[in-house]
Amino acid sequence: MSGPETVDRCLAACCDRAIGVALLQQHRPYWELLPSLRRPAESLLPLPLPLVRRRERLVSDRGVETVVHLTPVPCELVFLLCDPEWKVKVGPDICLLIHRPEESFNDLIDRWRKTQICLSQPYEWHLEETQKQFQAEAGEAVLPLFLLQPDGPELIRKALTTVGLPWVTLPLELPEVNNLVPAIS
Repeated sequence: MSGPETVDRCLAACCDRAIGVALLQQHRPYWELLPSLRRPAESLLPLPLPLVRRRERLVSDRGVETVVHLTPVPCELVFLLCDPEWKVKVGPDICLLIHRPEESFNDLIDRWRKTQICLSQPYEWHLEETQKQFQAEAGEAVLPLFLLQPDGPELIRKALTTVGLPWVTLPLELPEVNNLVPAIS
């Protein structure tokens, strides 16, 4: 598998909450952010190819108008942290950037910088109808998480480590959902 197929496969896998939890387990500071370690999969809401809604105030001869813009975020997925009991969004938003085959370190970091710029203005997340029960406001912070291929370039791993940016790999053996989420009794 190569090119877009690899990114598609990774994105599809990361949309599974159990896989998202497995990724966060690889970077302990993010794992500890989950609101419920007893119910980690219920504490995570993945948003693939995320969109944000921005409100812009325009002043014209007719007065002040508010215009809403729907803007794509230049990352593959965002994990929103949610309290499983109250169904409210809490804490920071974690932006997952999947390293693309043939993508240089410069290009990867450039996508992260564009994500930071996109999320530096007031915004709220655009949620699908099935997710409308969650609040969509911006998180307390925006955190990066880079997903690298297990056999990807060592240069990317070293560079991310050197600049202090967290990276993980997709587990070769994907965890069973039953091993991550306790059965509801």
